[in-house]
Amino acid sequence: GGLMLSGWLLRQKNPGNVIALVHGKGQHRDDPGIRILDLAQRLYQSGYSVLLFDLRGHGQSQGRRFSLGYYESGDVRGAVDFLKTQGFDSGHIGLLGWSMGGATVLMAAPHLPAVKAVVSDSAYADLYQVLASEIPKQSGLPRIFNRGILVAARILYGINIHAIKPVAALAKWPKDTALLIIHGSDDALIPVENAFRLHGALKDKHRLHLWVVSGVGHSDAYRSHPEIYARRVTEFFDKSFQH
Repeated sequence: GGLMLSGWLLRQKNPGNVIALVHGKGQHRDDPGIRILDLAQRLYQSGYSVLLFDLRGHGQSQGRRFSLGYYESGDVRGAVDFLKTQGFDSGHIGLLGWSMGGATVLMAAPHLPAVKAVVSDSAYADLYQVLASEIPKQSGLPRIFNRGILVAARILYGINIHAIKPVAALAKWPKDTALLIIHGSDDALIPVENAFRLHGALKDKHRLHLWVVSGVGHSDAYRSHPEIYARRVTEFFDKSFQH
C-alpha cells in the first residue's frame, strides 16, 4: 500500500530458515507484553534467522490507522517479499503471529507459497462475531448500533469487517504448509472456541496442530510458560522445515 514498514532482521551467517514475528493490535516489534524479543532470541539461538517488524500504524512504521487484519495481511506479504530479496528461499520461511497478528498470518498464508509453516496464537476465527460482542462493551451503545458502526468503518476507512474471517482462509490453506494453533483456555477477549473453530475448518489434519494452554489468558501463553512455549514452537518449525 505504499507504506514503509520498520523492522529488524536478525540474520544467521547462512540464510537457512527464517521466522517472521507479527505482533497484535496496539503492540510493536519489541513489545514487552508478549516478550517478543525474548522469544526472538530463543529462536535465533536455535539456528533461525528472525524478522521483527511493526505493522502499519504501529511502532515506527508508517500509517495512522490499523484495520484488524484487512490491510495488515498485505504487510505480512510485503515482509515475505522482503525476505526473499534477502536470500531466503521459498520453503524456508515461517510466520508466527499473536492476536490480530495471528489472524493476519492466517489470512496471508494462502497467498504465500514461499511460507512453509505458520503459528497462530490467540487469533479470532471471524472478526465480525467478536466485534458483535465487543462493540457494545467498548462503546456503551446497544447492539442495535453495531450495523451502523460497521457500515461507517467501510465508508470511512474502506474496511470490510465481514472479510476479516481467518476461518475462511483455511478453506484455501496450502496442502504443504504446516499450521500450529495456540490459544489460552481462559482467554476473555478472544474465547478459546475460536481456536476450535479454526481447527475444525481445516479438513486435512495431517500438518495441523492445536495446543490449548490451560489457565492462560489472551496472548499470554509465552509469558506464562516461556520454556514450554519456546520448545513446542521450535520443535514445530524444526519438523515442518524438514518435510
